[in-house]
Amino acid sequence: MGLSSALSDAFRDAFARADRAGDTRVQENVVTSHLMGSGWKWPEFDRWAKHFAEKKQWPYMWLRIDGLLGLGPDVRQQIDDALRVLKVAEMKEMLASRQALPKPVPRKRDEVVALVRKSYPEAELLEVARQRAIEQYKAPTTEQIEIAECKLLAHTITMRSYAVRDARNREQLARDVSKTALDVVAIDSDDPVERAYGDLFNRGELSGLPPFFPGDRTCLISRAAADRCCGPKSDARE
Repeated sequence: MGLSSALSDAFRDAFARADRAGDTRVQENVVTSHLMGSGWKWPEFDRWAKHFAEKKQWPYMWLRIDGLLGLGPDVRQQIDDALRVLKVAEMKEMLASRQALPKPVPRKRDEVVALVRKSYPEAELLEVARQRAIEQYKAPTTEQIEIAECKLLAHTITMRSYAVRDARNREQLARDVSKTALDVVAIDSDDPVERAYGDLFNRGELSGLPPFFPGDRTCLISRAAADRCCGPKSDARE
């Protein structure tokens, strides 16, 4: 990442302490305080940014972190991405305008989203979300983009830490019980990009530990545990 040895060591040690504390805000602060203005580089992020831009599809965390993309409102061409622009209160107003807001009024975002998708054609939702995005959009500054990349890096390191920890736990379980504990699958994701890479892993076409790209939230679990907590799986998991 273009860091000096001294800065690299200090960053690693500070992040390890923050990781043990388990506070994501502390982890983000460690990254920003050590890297901001240092001239650091993240070639892996640059490669994936080009890849996602070519496909015009970005993962959940890339859209969730404000200022990361800096591409403007027209990037939201998928309905799931577009709906993230709309606030729950806005969607409730849209439902009320069509007498489609039930009583009692749903409180969970997922429930409101489901009602909006049922009451509005997809093309109309995309246009509403695009207009909202235009109204809300302000091009991020260079500093805001760097802060956003720091947040994504903090998330990525943390997810790798979890993946390594869980892999070690599975290895220990295998030594204590049986080798079947190492037969793992990726948990299904609500994000289409993450789901695609999870499916590749489950088909044996992708190896290694997640995150499979910066910001990936994919988690691995033993097949037996996955069956217990998630029920029957698709063919890719059988």
